[in-house]
Amino acid sequence: MMFASIVGLLVTSVLMLFITIGVIVGLANSQKEEKTFEVKENSVLYLSFKNGVVDKGSDNPLETFDFNTMKSKKQLDLKDVLDNLEKAAKDDNIKGIYMELSGGGMNLANMDEVRDALIKFKESGKFIYSYSESYSQGSYYMCSVADQVYMYPEGDLDFTG
Repeated sequence: MMFASIVGLLVTSVLMLFITIGVIVGLANSQKEEKTFEVKENSVLYLSFKNGVVDKGSDNPLETFDFNTMKSKKQLDLKDVLDNLEKAAKDDNIKGIYMELSGGGMNLANMDEVRDALIKFKESGKFIYSYSESYSQGSYYMCSVADQVYMYPEGDLDFTG
């Protein structure tokens, strides 16, 4: 019994060491410095709301850490989205927006804010295209501002009410 207890303690210690190293590596990868990007001529802004949009994002990397992929799934901050849409509307190098609405959702208030910002962007004379494998009622409302709406041929539209 004593030998089995010692072996069990050693195996557990080794597993905990690997898990701790994995978490530390994942956190180190998620703490990348903010980069500045040079927008090339005739660029299209790609918007993906895969992880959703929250009112105020958290700086705590453990709050959005996914232990399956060992990466942080940082959600978009509403203010950052709105500010960047405003910058894109003024940037002559950006010709339009391509939105992909598959994945995580956002609440209706945030959807309305982003949609209003997309309308302001569109007033600058630039195009907006939208694509999704499946549209919910909220995502269809948000993409209704787009010039063209595309859906996967075997996708579905969940429109209730």
